[in-house]
Amino acid sequence: MEWEIINAGLAFGFQDDENGNYNQAGAALTFGTQVRCNLKEKQLSPGFQFTISGWNRQPHGEEGGYYHQNAFVFLLTTDYNYTKISPKFTPFGGLGVGYSFIREWGDEIWGYSYDKSHFAISPRVGFEVFKRLRFTTEYMYLGHGNNFFNFRLGFVIGS
Repeated sequence: MEWEIINAGLAFGFQDDENGNYNQAGAALTFGTQVRCNLKEKQLSPGFQFTISGWNRQPHGEEGGYYHQNAFVFLLTTDYNYTKISPKFTPFGGLGVGYSFIREWGDEIWGYSYDKSHFAISPRVGFEVFKRLRFTTEYMYLGHGNNFFNFRLGFVIGS
């Protein structure tokens, strides 16, 4: 078993949503945790991942007014670890499949609240260094135009 106690990163490349709104600030912060069980000489690692992220959006060409979104993502994951390369450097590739719940609310101009959920999928690649630091690049497909690339750094305990 291994537990990625905390992972933090930046999300980029948000798409326009169905209302034609975009991510004004560019990048958003993401935080999460992940538990994995290493199988078959530590090459396969099925597990569970939870990620939360938040960002602001504003309509194209409008001044003032924005809305804020928080995404809560729950994924069942499986990674394949390339353990034969080096004991200190382990590249991996994997996939997560699950559910995203997005809470959205407006400021004093927009003044509303809305919840939406969607099937989520997340292909990913990365590497682990010294079995403690984990660098991951993944594409988070959350539906409703809330899809993005996520670059994360995580700290791992266990083996």
